Amino acid sequence: MLIPITIVSLIQFDVINLNKNSNEKINNLIFKDSLEKRSQQDQEIITKTKKVQEEANSTKQEFWKQNEALNSKNKPNRLSSSNTSEKNRIQQQTKVSNKSNTNSNFNSHKLNQVKLDSIKLSSFGIIKNELILNPELMEKEDEHQTNKDSKLNWAVKPFFGSNLMQPLHKEHPLASANPNLSQNFQLNYSYGAQFFIQLDKKFWLYTGIAFQNYSYQAKHINISPERTPSLMHYINTRSNNFVSQQTIENFSNSSEEITLNYKLDYYEIPIMASYKVIDKKLKIFAEGGGSVLHLRNNNVSMSNYNDKDLNLGEFNIFNNSHFTLQAGLLAELPLSKKFSLEAEGLYKYHFNVMDNVNTYSINFNLGVKYKFKY
Repeated sequence: MLIPITIVSLIQFDVINLNKNSNEKINNLIFKDSLEKRSQQDQEIITKTKKVQEEANSTKQEFWKQNEALNSKNKPNRLSSSNTSEKNRIQQQTKVSNKSNTNSNFNSHKLNQVKLDSIKLSSFGIIKNELILNPELMEKEDEHQTNKDSKLNWAVKPFFGSNLMQPLHKEHPLASANPNLSQNFQLNYSYGAQFFIQLDKKFWLYTGIAFQNYSYQAKHINISPERTPSLMHYINTRSNNFVSQQTIENFSNSSEEITLNYKLDYYEIPIMASYKVIDKKLKIFAEGGGSVLHLRNNNVSMSNYNDKDLNLGEFNIFNNSHFTLQAGLLAELPLSKKFSLEAEGLYKYHFNVMDNVNTYSINFNLGVKYKFKY
């Protein structure tokens, strides 16, 4: 009985080993077949990707060649029928590629009737290139970009401020007859509007109109008619406010000296340039240029020792027009993309305020600038 049992056991052991070896061989064959299929699929995807990339580059070169040929004839850009068929063929191939295995580390091509997105494999990943195939769209985008770039930056700024004018000192026409004559300046005001055009990111030009008010006093003037030159010599006799020598003597109340109060109003038209020297949150501009001033109001009054005023009318020593050279600094604080707050300080040198007489003034202005495109 031991012999049959032993034989049966050996046979069963051999069958088990045979089944185990068969299973291992089958699993190895399945795993090997799976690796081969995956490798084959990956290779097919890479091959198709390279092929579509080559076709896209070829289409791009052909397109630019035809585009240059059409531009030389001043005709609108149009895709040829061959480009259209080529694009359709690439689109069909791309659709087929999109249906393949997407478990790889890159995406397939995506093509539509407006843009062609292509990919380029590199050691760092995928680089995406975009080719616009629609020439009409390209033409519209170029035109839109040109129109956008051709718009100029403009700005307008209302402002108000104060100014100080240096008196005329010894050049005053009554100084020779009044050795004790003294002058002092007073704080005055100005207001107006400026119009800007931007030539580049740092350079602006501007002009506008301003109303400048200047006033100062000349003290210790003797009103005696024997003095040469006398006060009466400089009062405009054509003024409606003309007063006589007797009126002046009565107003002075037997005082030998009086004070003259000058008030001068000008129209000013500047031509200025500004250049950005500091481009931070607070922007700083250097300014320079000139302006023309036209006298619009000339009023002179006389004060006695009781501080009472007598209007004398116009003083005929001032020229109707004179010009200035000016320079200064401007600080700009942006409030938004279009609005900014500006503070400006200007030094102005006035030429020929009176015949052969110059002086200077200092202006401080505040304004709000509004920027727009035109």
